[in-house]
Amino acid sequence: MGRSKKIVDKTVVLDAAFGLIEAEGLEGFSTRRLAALLGLSSMTLYNYFDNREAILRAVALRGLADFFANYSARRAASEEARRHPLGAFLALAEEFLRFGRERPRLYLFLFDSSLADLRHDPEVARYFTYVLDECIARLKDERAASALREDVYLFLVLANALVINAIHGRADFDESVFRRLAERAYERLLAAHEGDFAD
Repeated sequence: MGRSKKIVDKTVVLDAAFGLIEAEGLEGFSTRRLAALLGLSSMTLYNYFDNREAILRAVALRGLADFFANYSARRAASEEARRHPLGAFLALAEEFLRFGRERPRLYLFLFDSSLADLRHDPEVARYFTYVLDECIARLKDERAASALREDVYLFLVLANALVINAIHGRADFDESVFRRLAERAYERLLAAHEGDFAD
């Protein structure tokens, strides 16, 4: 074909795929566009990744690593997270908003895309469950885990929906309003579980 060229490392492909999704979202991503961006034939991409899903998985893992690295710093600074294990979810909600505002297309790819199968991948799923798993491990009685899972799920759905609406321009609020809404959701959904934890 004449347009294929050698890439030294598959991270070059991952960097380009990550950049394409961050700039244009999942709807702007295709292996054909990625190959063209790299000056490769579409088939040459598959020397580095098995298929499109493998590329998207690698992008998701990198994006989630970025997100949770920032979340970890926010959590360490969070007074609520230091006060109680469930306070980690307020820090998580605030990181949703920050990340969503700074990197909206990547946020939508990670938290509002139709990549349901990808979320069942064990390495990807670990990112989505580890905050809750840490909390459940600290419960006094494991029978409280089921209700806690449901309420955490509702809390995160609400926080995520607020961010997605802000990204799409359907909601206009600043960080202080978001914080008040997240605190209200916490009080109604999670505060009742605070007594379920060992001291």
